[in-house]
Amino acid sequence: MPRANRTLDQDSWLTRWWLTLLYGPNPWVWSEFAHRATGWEYWEQPDGEVVPLWKNREKINHNSGKSVQYPISMATNALTKNTYQIPTLGDAITWSTGLYMGSYNGEPVQLAKVQNGRAVTRTVSYGYSWSQDRYASVPLPESGRYLHCGDPNTANDRHSAIYDPTTSYVHELIQFDEYAVDTPFTNQALNWGIFKDGVLVDGNPVTATGNSVTAYLWDRTSYNRPHRLGLTLGDYVGADGTLTSGPQAGDVFFLSEMSESYQEMVKLGGECAAIAKAANEYGLLLIDRSGYVDSSNLNPGTKMKAPSINIQYGSWMRSTNLDRLKIKAHDLRLVI
Repeated sequence: MPRANRTLDQDSWLTRWWLTLLYGPNPWVWSEFAHRATGWEYWEQPDGEVVPLWKNREKINHNSGKSVQYPISMATNALTKNTYQIPTLGDAITWSTGLYMGSYNGEPVQLAKVQNGRAVTRTVSYGYSWSQDRYASVPLPESGRYLHCGDPNTANDRHSAIYDPTTSYVHELIQFDEYAVDTPFTNQALNWGIFKDGVLVDGNPVTATGNSVTAYLWDRTSYNRPHRLGLTLGDYVGADGTLTSGPQAGDVFFLSEMSESYQEMVKLGGECAAIAKAANEYGLLLIDRSGYVDSSNLNPGTKMKAPSINIQYGSWMRSTNLDRLKIKAHDLRLVI
């Protein structure tokens, strides 16, 4: 079976001709259906770039006594109006370095291409279908190709983040397709925003909570310079969430030193221990939601998608123990 990190020139001309005939010459723009139908994984997993991003290093005050157990998630059926509990206390934050449906896990961040002291940019149209004629100057990546979360599967949120070292601005995009045609009904990105030191300075944030993704991203600098983490749950109260009770968008949690998850991760050492210690000292900010496995994001279901911490992806993770990361949701405490 073909595997990731192979290129088309490593196979016979007949194979290359057949795949090109069916799906086109560029595997980077193959559709999700193409990858599902063939099972062929023709793209290289990129190295995670070392980028000097601003991070939130506000610490948790463990002496305040103002924290409670992880809240129970409650939802209401839109038709019957009955309220029910969604079992989430047994959920665990994990990390997988493998492929899922032709997608790499994690959030990308890239350095901008700079010439003569200025970032080289391109114009990107952004906004919902009913809000046209919005354009942004987005830096080109130094590597020559934009990376997206879920690369190259187009069925994901397709976050992209480009850091401009000449201004210290971070350009964040969601549902970004640089190949899309700008028409009266379509845009190349759903939203675009510029952050500096975690503060929005132009455009719109790409999370419903209004937070910067990269300011809370566990990246290649985080092991030696820990910070507050970005937490994504299946759903929450507020913002674009559908819960009627439970975790609220923008909530801050921390991992107790007395918890089983903390002690197990510290024993493992490496990246697992570093994340556990950061979750205890700096906490986790609930910045986004991922929805349900048994319903659309517009309506609550009965099973949420697994919680996760925003982590930069890249082949450097193969040499860490992130694949052993496991933090139980009920071990988190909510700061009040």
